[in-house]
Amino acid sequence: MAHGVSRRDNPVGIELTSLVDLYLRVSTDKQVDGYSLDTQKAALLNYCRKAQIKVYNIYVDAGVSGKSIENRPEILELLKDAKNGCFGQVLCLRLSRISRRLADLLHIVELLDQQNVKLHSLTEDLQTDTPVGKLVFKMIDAVAENERRKIPRT
Repeated sequence: MAHGVSRRDNPVGIELTSLVDLYLRVSTDKQVDGYSLDTQKAALLNYCRKAQIKVYNIYVDAGVSGKSIENRPEILELLKDAKNGCFGQVLCLRLSRISRRLADLLHIVELLDQQNVKLHSLTEDLQTDTPVGKLVFKMIDAVAENERRKIPRT
């Protein structure tokens, strides 16, 4: 690792030479599964500080379902900035924060891949740019989509 940063400080393996974007999302004002916006932001910023990673921007979709990306202005802005080459990596707390719908998550990862932007999850140790990482990524997201289907409609 560059800059004297150990693997312990950067276990997710984010490249230190590239700017990273942070993405946060909650579907309700009182997120019940322990992933409030404040919790997500603190964990991600703490990780970046310890690993000496420079943050380009923080995108926040508050009170928005992970069912679809259509009504999520911040994820759409993130994808636009990725297309414009503003950053090289995206970091989220959990993949379910990006989307709970497998088709959308795969689409987002493909759009990021087309721009050579890597997606990293702080809690799910995987790389979306390796064959094994892509397989694990698809399995994790299938579980997240199943969880979304269990959430009662209010």
